[in-house]
Amino acid sequence: MEQKLALAVIKHKKVLIIKPSKSKKIWSLPTISINGESDEDCAIKLTEEVFSQPNIGEISYYMVFNEGNTITRIYFAEVDKIVNLFNLRGRWIKKNKSVNLTRLTEKVIKSLTDDGYL
Repeated sequence: MEQKLALAVIKHKKVLIIKPSKSKKIWSLPTISINGESDEDCAIKLTEEVFSQPNIGEISYYMVFNEGNTITRIYFAEVDKIVNLFNLRGRWIKKNKSVNLTRLTEKVIKSLTDDGYL
């Protein structure tokens, strides 16, 4: 069973989604595969890779999603400022706008909306 970790970075009732620059049309939450590391280490590694920030604020567990052979744990994360998204594009969205999202991201955004975070 594959395990992943995704970060829900929320500011002003909007969540950050990302996608590779101009190559794919599908947006998603920042996500990383877990290969034996702790969730906290994966969150730090993910913020280094995506935001070029080695230190993040607190992370806190939100929920888990099971899809097929993949279990993805979702965490809230505080990111001081988004300095560089490397070869990614970032976008803040509120609820499920007309954006092409991964199935997991759609489910998480619906849950965040239902729970009053967005």
